[in-house]
Amino acid sequence: MKTTSQWFCATLASAALAVQAADAPPKDSPQPAPQTAEAKAPATDAAPPAAAKANDNAPAATGTNANNGANGNADEVRMNFQDASLETVLKYLSEAAGFIINVKPGTSIRGKVNIFSSQPVSKAEAVDLLDTALIQNGLAAIQNGRMITIVNRDEAKTQHVPVFKEADPEKIPQTDRIATYIIPVRFVEVGQLIKDIQPLVSMQTSMSANESGNSVIVTDTQANIRRVAEVIKYIDSGAEDFTEVRRFALTHADPNTMADLLTNLFPDDSKTGNAQSPFQGGGRFGRFFGGGGGAFGGGNQGANNSANSQNQRIKKRNRVIAVADERTTSVIVSASRDLMDEIKEVVEGLDDDPKGVALVQAFGIQNADPDQVKAVLTDIFNKNRQTQNRNNSTSSGALSQRLTSQTQQK
Repeated sequence: MKTTSQWFCATLASAALAVQAADAPPKDSPQPAPQTAEAKAPATDAAPPAAAKANDNAPAATGTNANNGANGNADEVRMNFQDASLETVLKYLSEAAGFIINVKPGTSIRGKVNIFSSQPVSKAEAVDLLDTALIQNGLAAIQNGRMITIVNRDEAKTQHVPVFKEADPEKIPQTDRIATYIIPVRFVEVGQLIKDIQPLVSMQTSMSANESGNSVIVTDTQANIRRVAEVIKYIDSGAEDFTEVRRFALTHADPNTMADLLTNLFPDDSKTGNAQSPFQGGGRFGRFFGGGGGAFGGGNQGANNSANSQNQRIKKRNRVIAVADERTTSVIVSASRDLMDEIKEVVEGLDDDPKGVALVQAFGIQNADPDQVKAVLTDIFNKNRQTQNRNNSTSSGALSQRLTSQTQQK
């Protein structure tokens, strides 16, 4: 048994010597240069720095240099955090993206951040992710170039946040960046509009009405402002669709007469409403009844002006404008859709009746004098005109003149 074991060990030793002899380079071949420490290191730039290894809250992946961002690109950074503190994320953005973080005194930097991104992001996207993390923790960021100031969310409304004027919701980005937007409104009253949409917005949203410019001023995150702008757009466009323009072709009626009739039937109250009452103007009576802020009602001038402005807009929406076009024998009407159906019934009902249409017809007279017939017809049908003296008319007729000429010749 011992002899067999010795033989087996000797066989393994011989095989090992044979493999080593086969792998050894020839004696005449040049020996490779010894590897340095740098060459032995793995050729990768995904190794985290020492600070990331020692701190579990550090970003999960960084570049070869913190100042060069991800994959050596200075415009990209890695945003991959799990239960990381806000302070850690701010320090990383300062080192990796070169931002200057300014925490306003009295602002508490607390809260955890969970951001997962397997791909590098741009600096702008990193700031958007930071805004979301700050809003979730009751904070906000105000960016001015490389400077990022961290304040409480309530204080951000009165700070130097960007101001924009935009009515199209599609042009408002859906980010958590605090901003102020001025949203123009064309047709509806902004005072009543804010009262209607106030229950639909967040308690953090600050809204006010500018009645002189008929605009809504909103301060909040851009995502919330976009939702407010969408609601305003649909309400305002609904008021715009309220007005309709239609052309009515006439068969029997006169277009000028029809236009005058519609104008008198639907008077423009927006122009004559203030002139009808002597107590609503700025004259002697107006000073005593709130018109000039005098003895009575001066304290309610703002409320009265708002009510008057709203009433004027309602009157304008109910206004009917009718214009005659003699070339096409038609009338063009601008009115609300509700009134347009009634106007259509009036126009079609009057135009379908041919009674009263002026006609031209020639009557041949064989025995009577045409001037005498004209005088008789005038006396019969023209009741509003003073009856002419038939003898005077006859003396100036063509037939009488011919008889007089023949008599003188004889």
